[in-house]
Amino acid sequence: SPHKINKNYGYLGGGLIYEGLLKNGDIGLSYALSYTRDFSVEWVLELMYKQRFLNKIFIQPDVQYIVNSDFKRSNILVGLVKFVLEL
Repeated sequence: SPHKINKNYGYLGGGLIYEGLLKNGDIGLSYALSYTRDFSVEWVLELMYKQRFLNKIFIQPDVQYIVNSDFKRSNILVGLVKFVLEL
């Protein structure tokens, strides 16, 4: 996207998922790092757990810690819960 609109100049991210740590559940840890042309950095550390119910339904709580949110030197802790039905 045009540089006048997009603040991000680069991005690096990755993660790991441990399947079967608990019965019917997986746990994951991931990170993301983005930076601007003047090398301001925003990074995210994420921890999630996915618990399966009844073979087609799962719940996935997720916690994210965002450092230097929107490149404005503020930190944010976010909690999410996702409910999924697989068809």
